[in-house]
Amino acid sequence: MVAGLKVTLEEELATGAVRRERAAPLRQVLAELEDVLTKSDRGEMDDVQAISRVLGLMGGMTSLVADPGPDRRVAGLDEYRGRIDRYAGSMKAALGMETARATPGSATADALAAMQNNLTRFQVGVAEVADDDAMAHLEASLLRPTARARHELAGARHALLAQPLWETAAVLPTVDTVAYGGDPDLRRTLETALAGRGLRLSADDHLLAPGQARWDTLRRCHVAVLDLRGASDITGLAHREPARARQVAASAYELGLAFALGVPVVLVCGADEVLPFDVDLTPVRLDGGPGDVARLREAVDLAFYEQQRPSGGNAIAETVAFLDGLTVGHPFRTAFEHMGWLDRQLADDPARFVAVAEQLLPRLPSWRLLRPAWPGSYPEPGVKRCFHVMPFGPDWADRAFRTARDVCRSRRVSIEYQRGDLSREGRINRAIWDDLCRATVVLVDVTGANLNVLIEWGMAHAIGRRIVAVRQPDSLDIRPPHVQKLRVLPYQTPRELSRILTKHLPEA
Repeated sequence: MVAGLKVTLEEELATGAVRRERAAPLRQVLAELEDVLTKSDRGEMDDVQAISRVLGLMGGMTSLVADPGPDRRVAGLDEYRGRIDRYAGSMKAALGMETARATPGSATADALAAMQNNLTRFQVGVAEVADDDAMAHLEASLLRPTARARHELAGARHALLAQPLWETAAVLPTVDTVAYGGDPDLRRTLETALAGRGLRLSADDHLLAPGQARWDTLRRCHVAVLDLRGASDITGLAHREPARARQVAASAYELGLAFALGVPVVLVCGADEVLPFDVDLTPVRLDGGPGDVARLREAVDLAFYEQQRPSGGNAIAETVAFLDGLTVGHPFRTAFEHMGWLDRQLADDPARFVAVAEQLLPRLPSWRLLRPAWPGSYPEPGVKRCFHVMPFGPDWADRAFRTARDVCRSRRVSIEYQRGDLSREGRINRAIWDDLCRATVVLVDVTGANLNVLIEWGMAHAIGRRIVAVRQPDSLDIRPPHVQKLRVLPYQTPRELSRILTKHLPEA
């Protein structure tokens, strides 16, 4: 392998494909790589040491990999093409690090190699395109599909088997479509930002119920833009502009769906707004001025081409174990085992795992594979747990908390109680996600105007947890059309809430 790389390097130095000033550092890297492999073959360095050293060498080559050729390759690029070229280079460098970690010959290693090849082709093409139209075509046909493939492979490591509330019939993903949720005025600004880039905004199927239509839209797109302007004063907005408050509430609910689906999100808010604590993304802050179009355009590009969170954690082994239990007694169980579809070692090969899931899940009606923003997890066998989604702070919330906790601990119900602020996990979003995944029932209190509750309600619907929803009927109601027809039980006093939970928690 190293001998072949040495020959390729000398050929590309001779043709000018690689800058002459890069000869010395690249030769040095290849020499060190050869030394590592030789010591590994001789047993002078164990596998862990060898992999660590190779990753270190790859890290040192990041800038060289990201920009593959001579200065003339990018000398004539305008701001748009130069910026997109840098995204491609950044992706290629990151994929190089992932390749170094992948098992040689695995489906994942092959997928990573194909992505890197596409990125190299894109970077060669960038220097040859004549105008913005040709650049937009190159981006849409080569770069965005590669970015989508990279995102899906990373998301596969977070695998979660779920039974979503919303129907999950097959949809055709489209990498040139951006989902939008929010006010029409921002939609027009966003359309201007996307013009000439080979991108279009999604159109919902109006024959479907609003919740189902938005679920399908989010599953089809690669990036979602959600309008949370007004979030920091949602109660005041609900009094002044009820319709606008419901739009913000809809965006919050859809954000919960997007988190569970692993869809990259662009959040939009006002210049000085504070977003709900469940949000772990940096928003685009708009001021209504001429710079808003450029801000939106750059934010969409960033969501397409950069990972929004580190892809740490691997839930595949836990998901395969869950699948193992799910298929006990299945008529094709022996075939599943023979095909290696229940092998825990699939955790080391995410691309292979996805291929297996695509073959196996059609034989398990209603179960779907999600690739969420964080690694998935499951309820512990034999453990009943209630996660309470509710606002914190108001006096009525303290009374509702104590009532729900006491009902769960009662002999008649006997279920573990958990609320978001009781978790020991310091990362709020990750703690709430884990608690939702490990719950057997989710109690959602939609009393008042609280966007965190709507975000978590969306996540719970996406992963298919059993839900008991309650609210005080005389409170502000900003529920969006997505959930208006879902059952919500009214209560006025702690005693009424206790009676409802004593009856419905065991049923759920």
